[in-house]
Amino acid sequence: MTKVCCECKQIKVNNTWEQSPIPLKVAVTHGYCPKCYDALMKKLHRYMVGSMMGAAVCELEKTMFPQASY
Repeated sequence: MTKVCCECKQIKVNNTWEQSPIPLKVAVTHGYCPKCYDALMKKLHRYMVGSMMGAAVCELEKTMFPQASY
């Protein structure tokens, strides 16, 4: 089966992710490439922190960890 990133549509070929057309008549499965997975986890973390402790916590994180990409 060919794995396709459900965000950026890259396909996994020989353990690397490439931007190329999906081959026709090939069984596919969906997942996340490493880049999109990391972005999704950051969004999820912000959502969880924001909903559990309020948006002020996210703002505090930004001042404490300015090098992190929010």
